[in-house]
Amino acid sequence: MRTDKEIFRIFQKCPEFVASLAGLEEDGPASMESVTIKALQRSMDGLVRPVDPERPLTVVEVQFQRSESIYSRTVIEMAAIQDENQNRAVKGVIFFATRSLDPEVLPWTRVVNSVILDEVLIEREAVAPNDPLVAVFKPVFEPDGAVLEKCAAEHYRTIKNSNKLSLEQSEALGEVYLHWLLERLTDRTQEEIAMILELPDIKDTRAGRELLEEGREEGREEGREEGREESILFIARKRFGVDSVDANLEKKIRFLSAAQLADLLNTLLDVPDLKAFTQAVASFEQ
Repeated sequence: MRTDKEIFRIFQKCPEFVASLAGLEEDGPASMESVTIKALQRSMDGLVRPVDPERPLTVVEVQFQRSESIYSRTVIEMAAIQDENQNRAVKGVIFFATRSLDPEVLPWTRVVNSVILDEVLIEREAVAPNDPLVAVFKPVFEPDGAVLEKCAAEHYRTIKNSNKLSLEQSEALGEVYLHWLLERLTDRTQEEIAMILELPDIKDTRAGRELLEEGREEGREEGREEGREESILFIARKRFGVDSVDANLEKKIRFLSAAQLADLLNTLLDVPDLKAFTQAVASFEQ
């Protein structure tokens, strides 16, 4: 399940969630932005920038895979951001999906705030069952697909009808929830998910449109690959004889990637004979 892009969108629309989840003092109105650190020539997951220039910046990293260097990397990012912002105070927060992903590297655990997302969300739900932040993460952390499906409409309504969110925020979180739900309930059609969420048509939502377009693009790419395969087989048989491409050679061709098929098609136009063509196919297996 893809998480980075959607979590950034949550924090971008609701930057106050960063401090809230981390149990830190809130710094007032702020924005969440994507930043490329010039000194390091790399980007970080996000930077929370309070409107008040006296309040500290917050470097944000999100980890859904284990990385032994995440703490040192975050500290380096904090130092670089501070240097680029006239020594403004800087905080660091790493959001780990689960505790097993946290390498807990000393001394940096004393410098960077770590948040175990699944545990914090359980604690929040116990205190506030109708928390929209808890609801939006349900497709990611609810282990039981049947429970997720049963409660999906309730989660969606919690997000869309929350008086804690602005209209723009509830729309954004609703789209994130729907996107994750579509990725999670892959055995359900779009029409079925629309019925589960009591929506008129899933294509009327941004997440639905994005997934449809992704599906069309995947279909187009599959079509392009199949077209290259058929072109190669047709041209080879025309050049070297109807029986020149046996079942074994055809199988090898159909196992090639899109890039390899494109290269092979160009090569086919130049090779002098079937032996050279067979060697060209075999070269991609090495």
